[in-house]
Amino acid sequence: MITYEQNGTTIVAKFSQDGKTLKRIWQESLWECVDKYTYGTAFSDWGFADDITEKVLNGRKLVGIAKCHPNDTFDLEEGKRLAREDLINRFNLAKAQLKKEILYAVKHDVKVLRDRM
Repeated sequence: MITYEQNGTTIVAKFSQDGKTLKRIWQESLWECVDKYTYGTAFSDWGFADDITEKVLNGRKLVGIAKCHPNDTFDLEEGKRLAREDLINRFNLAKAQLKKEILYAVKHDVKVLRDRM
């Protein structure tokens, strides 16, 4: 579920679930992606999922933001739409980075194994 907060002419969109922090919601969603991409491999363990999602989320804004320009007329519904779009784009970028990190980890691990042979 996405919730919205308004501060003047700024709208902030957030994923929300009862009793969970923003970071936890993002972590759990990304853990599902890690599981999907690594199921049945040497990387399908929670330690790997924790490490890689922490790396992806580190320093990332976990909200979508829409600000109304001072010369424009404020429209709450348009602000919500733009903030939701920003939130979803940020989440999709996090998933894309997650895929890259998994591929890098797999390639690096294969190289390490080859070097040991």
